[in-house]
Amino acid sequence: MEPATGRRYYTRPGTQERYYQEAGTGRFYYVQPATQRRYYMNIDNGQRYFIDSSTRRYYYEQPGTNRFYYVHPTTRVRYYYQPTVHERVVYSYYDGPATVLPMFLTILLIGILLVCIFYVLIMAIAPAFDGRREVLVAEEDEYIEVIEESPGYVEVIEETLPVATIPEDLVNDIVTVSKLQVTMVAPANNIQSNLAKMSEEIDIDTPEGRVELLLQSAIALLQTEEYWTDVVASSETVESRQEAERIFEQLSFAERCKFEVNTVDDNVQLDRHIIVTLLLGTEDDYPLFAEVNNRESFKQTLKELGKVTPDYLLVFELLWTPTA
Repeated sequence: MEPATGRRYYTRPGTQERYYQEAGTGRFYYVQPATQRRYYMNIDNGQRYFIDSSTRRYYYEQPGTNRFYYVHPTTRVRYYYQPTVHERVVYSYYDGPATVLPMFLTILLIGILLVCIFYVLIMAIAPAFDGRREVLVAEEDEYIEVIEESPGYVEVIEETLPVATIPEDLVNDIVTVSKLQVTMVAPANNIQSNLAKMSEEIDIDTPEGRVELLLQSAIALLQTEEYWTDVVASSETVESRQEAERIFEQLSFAERCKFEVNTVDDNVQLDRHIIVTLLLGTEDDYPLFAEVNNRESFKQTLKELGKVTPDYLLVFELLWTPTA
């Protein structure tokens, strides 16, 4: 007996289900909170049952299974109750009404997992069907990387990048003309044949080719340091390209004239010396080096030539005499 209401009730063993006596009858019932279904209890044998509201059939609990069945009065065939979708979501008949299982939480977690998997798959295959193309456009003083999605529409996708500024040396008319010359005792590790081979194999019509020939020539001279007898180098900066061209041509002509003076009959045996000259014009606004008149500074100057880039090297001429 419930003291507050005076109603008789029965508590199902092992559960918190409280079955109250139905007024005017000897039946005891319990309303399941999730489904609001009224379950009746036969207190004599402990069997539960409920009445289906649509068919008015009595479904009895199968002992030990928490399943409910209906026996056809004529055929005596046992039919088991199939819970509705709503009942499956909010309540589990297989665990019994005493342990209300919030299946909607399980279904919710499964749904979230499926959504995550679907999202990952979409992100993985989306690039394969993406018809957009990346372009790089210039806007005022900055470069902006964008994606062109449709005609007339451009979406900025990255922060602006600074424009690569062009050095002042490359836009003015100032040119530096430099000359490096070394005299060495023949044969000097066959320096003549090595220089001839380099001149034939390297294409000096390209800026990269001219820099490559300059670098290889400097390396070849450094490898013959023990044969050096005299070194000289100078670098001069002029204000106009015309003046630089005139000076360069004068230096080149003077060295070529030495070829004629040093040409002798092949039958005459002389204590020969080899003279190698490097002439170059660069975009530098200042001389490449101070005047050189000793072996150590000349060697250091040759090493510094490796810093000359294709953008700065305008012209380069490699001369040596005798040629063979």
